[in-house]
Amino acid sequence: MSKVFLSILLALLVAGCAPRNAIAQIDEGIQHARSGDLACILPASNKKSCNELIQFQFATAGEVTVIAQATMQADPPIVMSARYSAMLDGDSICGGPTADDVTHASFAIGGQPASDVDTSNLRAHIVENMQAHPQGNACVRFEHTAAQWYLRVTMNGIRHPDLDSSVRWVRSDQSYSVGP
Repeated sequence: MSKVFLSILLALLVAGCAPRNAIAQIDEGIQHARSGDLACILPASNKKSCNELIQFQFATAGEVTVIAQATMQADPPIVMSARYSAMLDGDSICGGPTADDVTHASFAIGGQPASDVDTSNLRAHIVENMQAHPQGNACVRFEHTAAQWYLRVTMNGIRHPDLDSSVRWVRSDQSYSVGP
């Protein structure tokens, strides 16, 4: 399971903090998400592919629906598609799928829909992993440096640079795909 999706998968509520001079850049990341742009995590621009592709749908009262496709395995390529609820907390998006959300996730293996048996096995494995290795509360925020966007991860109020990943904002009509 990818480290970024794992951090999002096991996320709940914790606020992230931004240095004062980075607030405008971080707010711009939320604006990309609000405008319907997709967050392409670990992009491979030469292949128009992402390790994860995430869409955010914002509702009232800070509610966010997250629609994520994530590479779970490179060979054979396994991609999970999941939808879950999150919350906007300042400049962070906090929340993640529950075990129930995972039981509704779909999978593709080698670019084809997974069989019912494979889907059941993958769901059970992920739920078991969630229960055996709880990661606590987490939030993600988007930060722009001089040359690159990054997804920054906070878990239980502590920054986790080891879980940070590069991001490219893409439009849905740019035909980016998810895969290794």
